Amino acid sequence: MKLIRKGILMFILTSLVLTLLACGAKPDESVKNFFEAAKKSDFTTMVNYIKKDVNKSNFKYDDKDQEKVIKSVFSKVSYEIVSSSVDGKNATVKTKVTSLDLPKIYGKTVSDLMPSLLASAFSNANSDDAKNQVIQTFINDLNDPNASKTTTEVDIKLVKDNKSGWLIEPNDDLVNAITGNFNKAFANNNKSNDSSQKQDSSKSKVTAQFVVDKLKEKEGSYMTDITVVTAENDDNKLLGRPNQYTEKIFWKDNRSTGDRTDSTVEVFNNKEDADARRQYIEGVIKSMPTFTQYIEQENNVLIRIDGQLTPDQANEYLNIFKSLDI
Repeated sequence: MKLIRKGILMFILTSLVLTLLACGAKPDESVKNFFEAAKKSDFTTMVNYIKKDVNKSNFKYDDKDQEKVIKSVFSKVSYEIVSSSVDGKNATVKTKVTSLDLPKIYGKTVSDLMPSLLASAFSNANSDDAKNQVIQTFINDLNDPNASKTTTEVDIKLVKDNKSGWLIEPNDDLVNAITGNFNKAFANNNKSNDSSQKQDSSKSKVTAQFVVDKLKEKEGSYMTDITVVTAENDDNKLLGRPNQYTEKIFWKDNRSTGDRTDSTVEVFNNKEDADARRQYIEGVIKSMPTFTQYIEQENNVLIRIDGQLTPDQANEYLNIFKSLDI
């Protein structure tokens, strides 16, 4: 009987202690533990401080490169809890978060690699090599001691769970704070692209094949090796990618000599994407004159004529192109 009484007493005391501990836990402690785990990329621990209806699969790496990037970003995060307020089972912890400025760093990476990336656009270089070069350079820039940082003040919302204590309700503001507003920057970019696509959707769609057929009516005797670009034969691996051409056809002119003798017609979802592609090509031509091409753009269609042709020969194509109702 004494043994049973002792057991019941121990059970009551243990329950009482756990209850007191749970009542004494503060929301800012959950926030602190969450960030300390984030700095170690300890997703298992991070999940313990997040509201349970969150999809835990979001805290898994897709590949080794993603793992390197995320660990580089999270390890640089620092935070300062500014204030904490509780209203029943809800709480708000105002936190100042300093993290790497990902848009600015990625912009630096692309800018530094632009000459080699532009050159790849005119060559048969392996696109996987270019991708790996961008990723590795990006990771190096993230780990640069002088890498740009940004500070964001965010109100972190928490709800109290009877068993788990205070749990964070994740939202875009928290994600942006940890990642240096990376998602917010790209969300704005996507909204701009969506708007542009809606504006252009009311216009008639001109295909690359239509343009090439019109060119062939007068220049067909010179046009050889006409090739429709597909996902399989696209050396640049840009077909159908966000903000890139949706159709492309290239050909050779039998009056031209040299290694780079292709002319192309590229069609984009909207004029803004075509503008960006044109500026991209003109940039490499300016920095590397050996890649010279004759370029003309009408709305969302871009034509590039082999720079080995004479101006008069190139204008034969360009004048036909400019006469089309695009």
